[in-house]
Amino acid sequence: NGDGNLDPGERVTVNASNPAAVPLTPSGRGATIRLLSPNPTRGELRAMVDAGAGGALSVALVDVNGRVVERLYQGVARGPIEVSARLAGAGAPRAAGVYFLVARTDAGVASKRVALVP
Repeated sequence: NGDGNLDPGERVTVNASNPAAVPLTPSGRGATIRLLSPNPTRGELRAMVDAGAGGALSVALVDVNGRVVERLYQGVARGPIEVSARLAGAGAPRAAGVYFLVARTDAGVASKRVALVP
């Protein structure tokens, strides 16, 4: 939609060959992601997301087709924030498989590959 935010149904291209948190900007001031839960995980996904220099931050769980499965954070971040998503169990049915945690700031995009196991 051009406003820098991911809307349901929008697709995101994710480089699945590098599951590490990689800022996609030369300055290195983009977001970084550090998983707090095991990977692969069976239940809840927890991660620490650092927006770098601060400012607008959008964090979403995205499937392998680039569809936003769940938006975990949308707002202004002034330092690291913790995000979580319930991946399995009552009220949060997700198919086992690979997902991507995607953090977008004005300075860049970071992604982390996560696997949900049955």
